[in-house]
Amino acid sequence: MLNRIVAIAITITSFTLNAFSAESLFDKTKMTECFNLIYNYNLQAADSLATVEYNANSHERFIIDINIQWYNILSNVNKVENYNKITSTFIALVRRSEKAKLQSQKDIFLLLYSGIFKLRCDAYFDEKFKALDTYFKLLPNIKYVIKHSNDCEEYKLLAGMYNYAFGSIKQQHPLLAKSLIFFPKADMTLGQTQLNQCLKSDFPVVKTEASYFLYKVRSEINKDYTHSEYLIVLLHNQYKENPLYAIELLKTSTLLKSKGITKKEVDTLIAGSRALSTDQKNHFLKTIETI
Repeated sequence: MLNRIVAIAITITSFTLNAFSAESLFDKTKMTECFNLIYNYNLQAADSLATVEYNANSHERFIIDINIQWYNILSNVNKVENYNKITSTFIALVRRSEKAKLQSQKDIFLLLYSGIFKLRCDAYFDEKFKALDTYFKLLPNIKYVIKHSNDCEEYKLLAGMYNYAFGSIKQQHPLLAKSLIFFPKADMTLGQTQLNQCLKSDFPVVKTEASYFLYKVRSEINKDYTHSEYLIVLLHNQYKENPLYAIELLKTSTLLKSKGITKKEVDTLIAGSRALSTDQKNHFLKTIETI
């Protein structure tokens, strides 16, 4: 097992030694502070900090709010209400994009980023037709980001996610791929390279999204649990207070019969959290019982 994990680490490193030099669209210092709170599941503190640091209509505040709403859904807090908020934000951004004669790079990123979370919600609530509609609303800007993926690290992330996800569909489900003729051509190998480059970013929005996306694809689509364990270990080690990462590590460790983390350790982490409410703790503790 150790030899396999070492081999995977070498493979990932070989892609990322020459980290890309694209600049960020945002002030990383302020955003990093907020996202360290979010990824450690201290959502109330993140919301309070964002209220102080950002205007309510700023790009940064929209991005932070969408993440807080999504993490609340995953912890069983006002799920439908938060889904509706994410949907409303996405629809408003689509309408603004359709009316705008000229969009900034931040505008385009925010629209696509909100679309990713809308798609996650659609999948979570099993809304397949809504998900398809969401994809089609994103098409014009997806094409732009793929073409300009080297302009900034946020575009690199989005292009990598698209290339890898749709490239995987083309490779593993060729019949389904034929139904996606309206979507831009996707290159799975390029997508993997782009995402592996994002793993070297010092911006949590980019690095953590790339890490978790690769983890989910490797574990749920490719069934490559050794590779996915390596990725979720990295996330868990960086964000020790995040119950989702701990639970995902437990799932993978159980499948591999490895020593990644035990149920008792996850139970202790959740029960001892100062940031989680009692209802959130109970929700996560029930989740552990099913593993």
